[in-house]
Amino acid sequence: MVHQPGTFLDYNNADFVILGKIVEVTPKASFAEALRKGILSKVGLVDSGLCSRSEIVPSLADTYFFREELRRLFPCRPA
Repeated sequence: MVHQPGTFLDYNNADFVILGKIVEVTPKASFAEALRKGILSKVGLVDSGLCSRSEIVPSLADTYFFREELRRLFPCRPA
């Protein structure tokens, strides 16, 4: 254990990246497609999914991250 429980928040997305790769290999589909077919469409979430730089979603709010070395905010867009 790195920290005592309840004393520090140390978050990263590594587990989700690994899970995404497992999901892609198992049904032989992209993670976005597996998510859409396996979960989202089954519960009626037609406007939910994953963002990508290649698709423009009208009225989607941008998220930002702070680049310490440049001391400013930048749009956070997935690859």
